[in-house]
Amino acid sequence: MNSLRGILAALFIALNTAVWCIPLYVIGILRFLLPVASAKRALSGVMDRVIDGWVGGNRVMNAVLRIHQIDLSFQVSKPLSLKKRYLLVCNHQSWADIIILQNTFRGILPPLKFFTKRELIWIPLLGPAM
Repeated sequence: MNSLRGILAALFIALNTAVWCIPLYVIGILRFLLPVASAKRALSGVMDRVIDGWVGGNRVMNAVLRIHQIDLSFQVSKPLSLKKRYLLVCNHQSWADIIILQNTFRGILPPLKFFTKRELIWIPLLGPAM
Protein backbone atom coordinates (compact mmCIF):
# COMPACT_ATOMS: atom_id res chain seq x y z
CA MET A 1 0.00 0.00 0.00
CA ASN A 2 2.87 2.41 0.78
CA SER A 3 4.34 1.80 -2.68
CA LEU A 4 1.02 2.65 -4.30
CA ARG A 5 0.75 5.87 -2.30
CA GLY A 6 4.31 6.76 -3.26
CA ILE A 7 3.61 6.17 -6.95
CA LEU A 8 0.38 8.17 -6.79
CA ALA A 9 2.16 11.00 -4.96
CA ALA A 10 4.97 11.11 -7.54
CA LEU A 11 2.46 11.15 -10.41
CA PHE A 12 0.39 13.85 -8.75
CA ILE A 13 3.41 16.05 -8.03
CA ALA A 14 4.61 15.69 -11.63
CA LEU A 15 1.17 16.53 -13.05
CA ASN A 16 0.56 19.36 -10.58
CA THR A 17 3.96 20.83 -11.41
CA ALA A 18 3.37 20.60 -15.17
CA VAL A 19 -0.06 22.25 -14.87
CA TRP A 20 1.15 25.18 -12.74
CA CYS A 21 4.41 25.72 -14.65
CA ILE A 22 2.56 26.66 -17.84
CA PRO A 23 0.98 29.86 -16.45
CA LEU A 24 4.15 30.57 -14.47
CA TYR A 25 6.23 30.49 -17.66
CA VAL A 26 3.76 32.63 -19.63
CA ILE A 27 3.60 35.27 -16.90
CA GLY A 28 7.38 35.11 -16.45
CA ILE A 29 7.95 35.77 -20.15
CA LEU A 30 5.51 38.69 -20.08
CA ARG A 31 7.23 40.06 -16.98
CA PHE A 32 10.61 39.80 -18.71
CA LEU A 33 9.37 41.58 -21.85
CA LEU A 34 7.52 44.46 -20.18
CA PRO A 35 9.64 47.58 -19.64
CA VAL A 36 7.35 49.14 -16.98
CA ALA A 37 8.42 48.50 -13.37
CA SER A 38 4.87 48.74 -11.97
CA ALA A 39 3.67 46.09 -14.44
CA LYS A 40 6.58 43.85 -13.47
CA ARG A 41 5.64 44.21 -9.78
CA ALA A 42 2.00 43.39 -10.54
CA LEU A 43 3.00 40.31 -12.53
CA SER A 44 5.29 39.22 -9.70
CA GLY A 45 2.22 39.20 -7.45
CA VAL A 46 0.35 37.08 -9.99
CA MET A 47 3.32 34.69 -10.13
CA ASP A 48 3.16 34.39 -6.33
CA ARG A 49 -0.52 33.35 -6.64
CA VAL A 50 0.47 30.69 -9.19
CA ILE A 51 3.06 29.37 -6.73
CA ASP A 52 0.36 29.33 -4.03
CA GLY A 53 -1.81 27.25 -6.39
CA TRP A 54 0.96 24.72 -6.86
CA VAL A 55 1.57 24.52 -3.11
CA GLY A 56 -2.18 24.21 -2.47
CA GLY A 57 -2.39 21.26 -4.87
CA ASN A 58 0.51 19.54 -3.13
CA ARG A 59 -1.12 20.22 0.23
CA VAL A 60 -4.35 18.54 -0.90
CA MET A 61 -2.37 15.56 -2.19
CA ASN A 62 -0.59 15.24 1.16
CA ALA A 63 -3.92 15.31 3.00
CA VAL A 64 -5.64 12.81 0.69
CA LEU A 65 -2.80 10.30 0.42
CA ARG A 66 -1.51 10.89 3.96
CA ILE A 67 2.05 10.83 2.69
CA HIS A 68 3.58 12.23 5.84
CA GLN A 69 2.66 13.74 9.13
CA ILE A 70 4.88 16.54 10.28
CA ASP A 71 5.32 17.59 13.85
CA LEU A 72 6.99 20.92 13.35
CA SER A 73 7.27 23.86 15.66
CA PHE A 74 9.02 27.17 15.28
CA GLN A 75 9.26 30.35 17.30
CA VAL A 76 9.45 33.92 16.10
CA SER A 77 10.30 37.05 18.05
CA LYS A 78 7.81 39.21 16.13
CA PRO A 79 4.60 38.38 14.25
CA LEU A 80 5.23 37.40 10.63
CA SER A 81 3.60 39.19 7.70
CA LEU A 82 2.75 38.07 4.18
CA LYS A 83 3.68 41.55 2.96
CA LYS A 84 7.31 41.39 4.12
CA ARG A 85 10.26 39.36 2.87
CA TYR A 86 12.19 36.89 5.01
CA LEU A 87 15.26 34.73 4.62
CA LEU A 88 14.50 31.12 5.52
CA VAL A 89 17.70 29.12 5.90
CA CYS A 90 17.59 25.36 6.04
CA ASN A 91 19.85 22.42 5.41
CA HIS A 92 17.62 20.72 2.95
CA GLN A 93 18.18 17.04 2.36
CA SER A 94 15.82 16.13 -0.51
CA TRP A 95 13.15 17.42 -2.89
CA ALA A 96 10.56 16.52 -0.27
CA ASP A 97 11.94 19.31 1.91
CA ILE A 98 10.76 21.89 -0.62
CA ILE A 99 7.21 20.56 -0.54
CA ILE A 100 7.25 20.31 3.24
CA LEU A 101 8.57 23.87 3.66
CA GLN A 102 6.06 25.25 1.16
CA ASN A 103 3.17 23.43 2.87
CA THR A 104 4.29 24.46 6.35
CA PHE A 105 4.76 28.15 5.65
CA ARG A 106 1.88 28.67 3.19
CA GLY A 107 -0.23 31.50 4.58
CA ILE A 108 2.45 32.39 7.15
CA LEU A 109 5.23 33.65 4.86
CA PRO A 110 5.14 34.95 1.29
CA PRO A 111 5.69 32.18 -1.29
CA LEU A 112 9.19 30.78 -0.87
CA LYS A 113 11.80 31.52 -3.50
CA PHE A 114 14.88 29.36 -3.88
CA PHE A 115 18.49 30.01 -4.72
CA THR A 116 19.76 27.11 -6.76
CA LYS A 117 22.84 25.86 -8.53
CA ARG A 118 23.16 26.80 -12.17
CA GLU A 119 23.15 23.11 -13.17
CA LEU A 120 19.66 22.60 -11.72
CA ILE A 121 18.16 25.15 -14.14
CA TRP A 122 18.17 22.42 -16.81
CA ILE A 123 15.72 20.17 -14.93
CA PRO A 124 12.55 20.14 -17.04
CA LEU A 125 9.73 22.32 -15.66
CA LEU A 126 11.24 22.83 -12.20
CA GLY A 127 14.55 24.34 -13.28
CA PRO A 128 13.21 27.48 -14.95
CA ALA A 129 10.53 27.82 -12.26
CA MET A 130 13.26 28.04 -9.60
